[in-house]
Amino acid sequence: PQIDAIFSKTRKQGAAAESTLRKEVASGEVAARRVMAQLLLRRGTQPAVEAVIDQLPDNEFGEQALQLVRAELDHGNEKLSNLVEKICVGRAGDANKELAKAWSKAQKAAEAAAKEAKSAKKKPSATNGHATIADPLRDPDVQRGASELGSLLRLIGYLARPSTQSLLLKYADPEEPRPIRLAAIAGLRRIVAQSEAKGTE
Repeated sequence: PQIDAIFSKTRKQGAAAESTLRKEVASGEVAARRVMAQLLLRRGTQPAVEAVIDQLPDNEFGEQALQLVRAELDHGNEKLSNLVEKICVGRAGDANKELAKAWSKAQKAAEAAAKEAKSAKKKPSATNGHATIADPLRDPDVQRGASELGSLLRLIGYLARPSTQSLLLKYADPEEPRPIRLAAIAGLRRIVAQSEAKGTE
């Protein structure tokens, strides 16, 4: 009820209120950000929805933002579903490029550290130096990139639209980092389940 009252007020204030919410949703108390995200999703414009999706990589609020989008999608809002698909599919490619850059950088840093550690020890170690190679998934930039791409894929998968199947298959490749692969596989399972439920497979 309180959300509805605030939403009614926001709707009357229109674009000016939406602009303020888009800026404010990125910081502050998580509870307040939840309310702002709900208002933006109900507003339903592309910039409003994008402002919420922008929060997906956020450590404190990203998962909650994703769940709020999913809750709104559960209401059967076709306009929102189309927007979420358009935004997430568009961003997945960019997020994948950024993740690839971060992954490559982290791998090079780990290999350099391993070489340095190996040359520092004249005696060969029992592990042949392998223990000194850090997992790229522990790198903060890689974690952020994987979190963002994984969340985008989870939302794409949640829509369970056959049109996104080829995209999800690409990220389900065994060569992809585990969090990405699992998000894509979960989405593919939803598509298959929905297809079977409709009896179209």
